Amino acid sequence: MSRLVRPGPGFDELFSSFGRSAWRFETQPAYHVDAEQQAMRRYLNSGELDVSYLTGWLDGVREATRQGKRYARVRVLTEPLTDYLRFEMAVAPYNIAAGEDIRVLSPAQASELALPDYDYWLFDDEWLAIMHFGRPACAMPKSSPTQRPSSSTVHGGTRLPATGDPSRTTLPGA
Repeated sequence: MSRLVRPGPGFDELFSSFGRSAWRFETQPAYHVDAEQQAMRRYLNSGELDVSYLTGWLDGVREATRQGKRYARVRVLTEPLTDYLRFEMAVAPYNIAAGEDIRVLSPAQASELALPDYDYWLFDDEWLAIMHFGRPACAMPKSSPTQRPSSSTVHGGTRLPATGDPSRTTLPGA
């Protein structure tokens, strides 16, 4: 069974209706998210980090984790990091503080594990939302077919520290 979920209420409902876990696999070296463009430019130009655009997301993660739900993600990080990934890793401690478990893999590790080259969300180990992005710079998300997978394996990775500078995290095997 599958259905196409366009950005908006249908996709957003996946985040409010999951019961146990929301797990994200991120493979892109850059994304174009309108809400974070100004903060990213500021960070890249001055090193100043403004995460006010994330307030709603972080509040939602905090509330879900208070209810015993789990948010986790694995990011495939290029070497060297792209400007976008440097920004994303600078923001990571805020996601972690809100309750997300963030891990990282190198492209070589992802390949060795035969992981896919596309992004997805996995909800409650049952619902798989495959992300489709426009090129270049991957607009967030163009559409997301959601389907109940016949089986799924969630792979770990290197856990990011809750404090310190995660952009300096050394990947195993890198």
